[in-house]
Amino acid sequence: MDNRNDFLILDDDEKIVYTYKPNKTRIWFSNLLWSIVFALINIGIGLMFVFIPGEDGTKPPFEVFYIFLAISLVVVVLTIIFTSMYYKKRVYAVTNKRVIIRGGVIGVDYKSLDLKMIGALNVYV
Repeated sequence: MDNRNDFLILDDDEKIVYTYKPNKTRIWFSNLLWSIVFALINIGIGLMFVFIPGEDGTKPPFEVFYIFLAISLVVVVLTIIFTSMYYKKRVYAVTNKRVIIRGGVIGVDYKSLDLKMIGALNVYV
C-alpha cells in the first residue's frame, strides 16, 4: 500500500511515511456481533408472534417465523458483504504533512487531517 498511486491526492512535495490497514479481527467482530444480536432479537420476536396467541385466541401461521428468520439471514449476509468491501478499501496513511484515511464501501473516499491541526493525541491500548 506504499504505492503513491493509491493516494492520488498527495501534494508534489508530500511523502508517505507509513501506511497500515485497520485490525481485521476487530472490524469483523464488531460488525458481526451487532448483526447477530439484531438477528437473535428478530428471531425472538418472530417466535413470540408464532407461539403467543392474539387477543382472539388464534395464533398466526408458522410462516411468519420464516419471514423473521429470512430478514435476520439477509441482515447477516449483507453485513458480511459490506464488511468485506469496507475492509478491502480502508487504509490509513501518515505523510510528512497529514494523516489520510482512504475508505468507502462502493466508491473510494478520502479524509485528511493536517498534522499542524493536531493539538494533542491520546492512545489507549
